[in-house]
Amino acid sequence: MNSRSLAGRAAIVIAALLLNVGGLHAACVSPLSNPASTDPDNWQDLLALEPVTSNPEVELVQRIRAGSSTSINLDFYSYTYKRHPTKDIKAAFRDIRQRFRIYARGSSGDSPQHFLPYRKGPSIEEEIYRKNDALWRSSDPQGALMTFVLASHEPVLVLKATFDRLTPVFEQGDVLATCASDLDFVFTTVKTLNNGWHPVSGHRGFGMRDNGDGTWTFFSKGADRASPSFSVSLDKAVVIASNAKNAFGKGTVDPDDHIFMLGHEFWLRFFEAVTDDLARQDMELVRSSVNSKRYPFSAVSTGTQPELQCMNTASPSCGVYASCFDRLCPCASQPTEEYFISYGKKYCEIFLDLPGLSPKGKQWRDLTLNCLQEAIVPKLPPLGSNAPCNCGAMQAYAFNSHVACYTQPRASICDLDSSDWLKIQLAATDASTLTAKGRKQMCDVAKICLPIVAPKVKDVVQKTMDVLICP
Repeated sequence: MNSRSLAGRAAIVIAALLLNVGGLHAACVSPLSNPASTDPDNWQDLLALEPVTSNPEVELVQRIRAGSSTSINLDFYSYTYKRHPTKDIKAAFRDIRQRFRIYARGSSGDSPQHFLPYRKGPSIEEEIYRKNDALWRSSDPQGALMTFVLASHEPVLVLKATFDRLTPVFEQGDVLATCASDLDFVFTTVKTLNNGWHPVSGHRGFGMRDNGDGTWTFFSKGADRASPSFSVSLDKAVVIASNAKNAFGKGTVDPDDHIFMLGHEFWLRFFEAVTDDLARQDMELVRSSVNSKRYPFSAVSTGTQPELQCMNTASPSCGVYASCFDRLCPCASQPTEEYFISYGKKYCEIFLDLPGLSPKGKQWRDLTLNCLQEAIVPKLPPLGSNAPCNCGAMQAYAFNSHVACYTQPRASICDLDSSDWLKIQLAATDASTLTAKGRKQMCDVAKICLPIVAPKVKDVVQKTMDVLICP
């Protein structure tokens, strides 16, 4: 680690310790001491964050290192106000947090952008909506699953579960409150069962600080990269076309930058609404600072080329098995427990080269390959740690991810037609390459699908089970 990195991280630790003076507790995210900083090390509190969750609606925590863009967005929005005449800082911060839904609509209240509790359907009466709403409004919002809509357009056309009306939604994503305290909290982007991928992978923190001079600073600090999802890459094209006249998008060349610019526009409107609301509470704006820039991802990581090799791509590929997975967890010396090259990479290439799949079949293939790769990432030893890897446990975990990825709600093999099933069956059940563990996983998939597939597909699924000699 270089001296600049050490200094940056030490500054963050010192700032966190100082913030505990006077009994105030701020544990999640640190503000920039210099709001105009261009040193990526000052975002290390977010860059190093890798939370986990057991929320059943979350398919995947979207880690920064698994993003697709070669650049990373690092931003800091800082707004300083006169302190509230009667409330203490904790109460004021809680009030701001609980009014996020209002601020997301902008000062005029008619913005097509929204912030809502996560839900599966249009009804606000469903249990999952009420649970997330109550958690968000509570004194401790950690664990609340929420939905941001960054771009939608009228007239009313397409149903989305986050709305009570019909509207085409171009950029929408879910976030999980992964850390919370009296004076700050952090959102982490997540892939969910209902809404799929968030457009970006990363974290955004919010906090309020007492400056000791009669003013308080409300800030947001973000670190994120474009999502690795293929479906999100399609959304980018829609965003580029629909926002061609958007002042924040003019002149941008990198398609990923449109995602960041859309977010930038959202936060400017958000803070404008906050400022207008606080002014009505005698909290006059004293000063503000906006710092939103893109940096090469290599400049904010360990600085080593191998980390770039672990980046996922928007289009499906198989290189990550050799360039990243096998490098971090080498198991060639244990051939009976090796997975990445002898099975993962081999079948990835077989499926990518599989001819004649329908458009729906290709979508299933792409999302399944991505799911299988994303499932492995959290189990890998950290980059640069030289930590040992349990090859047997890694192989077992990788195989166990097959059934869930093959049958994920967004793209299940059970929904494919007989033509696609036959092609997949012939590729996946080759006796010359299929192992006993691979056979078991395919049998489990077939057993799940057999009772629910279309009548014309049942014969193919049953034939698959016969070929595999499923119990």
